[in-house]
Amino acid sequence: MLPKPYRETLALPGVKSLLAVATLARMPIAAGAVVLTLHVVEDLGRGYGAAGLIGAMFTIGGSVGAPLMGRLIDRRGLRPVLVLTTVAEVLFWSVAQAAPFWALLVMALLGGVLALPAFAVARQSIAALTPDAQRHPAFALDSISTELSFMGGPALGVLIATTAGPRAAMLTIGGGILLSGLGLWLLNPPIRAAHEAPVTAGDRVPRSSWLKPRFVAVLAVTMASTLVLAGTDVAVVAVLREN
Repeated sequence: MLPKPYRETLALPGVKSLLAVATLARMPIAAGAVVLTLHVVEDLGRGYGAAGLIGAMFTIGGSVGAPLMGRLIDRRGLRPVLVLTTVAEVLFWSVAQAAPFWALLVMALLGGVLALPAFAVARQSIAALTPDAQRHPAFALDSISTELSFMGGPALGVLIATTAGPRAAMLTIGGGILLSGLGLWLLNPPIRAAHEAPVTAGDRVPRSSWLKPRFVAVLAVTMASTLVLAGTDVAVVAVLREN
């Protein structure tokens, strides 16, 4: 039967708890972009172009920080990185809500670099927890949980921002990040399978072994899809606000 592979995957030790914690941990992260947009437009009195610039700086920071955090996780372990990024993000959301626009622009870049790696940790842990035969249904379940986060997170963020105000929503996201980091720290999911050797400073994988045209094509399609999705979120919020 169709649900059988998913039942077998969920029966694996650690998978259900990882998916549950990851779903909740991603919700405040998913709410961040739309809440920042409303804050720039409503509280700072800027346009949607300025709000998009803040989002772009956060994304650029994330593109720089993600490989750095991945390398730190490989060499230092998961928990130290969770502590670092959780503290950094809580500080960002706590201070950013009171910062002027140009200061927020710089802070968004730094906040992106030190963003909580909830998405990457979840996927890396799923790969470590599941054998090859069950990896496809495991990643399918992870995709479903990600969509749940992106349905609930922005909706809650907009609800708080339009009732209590964008600044209150930013502080709420900071509290959510704190709980997310704490939840992942307590769960401490594995980041490599039991048979995999720890990564050392001398380990280097030749770039030519993985950076191939098919992989670049997947990255390009993913980037285009994410651009459309992110733009849709902002456009819908803008139209609803105008109406």
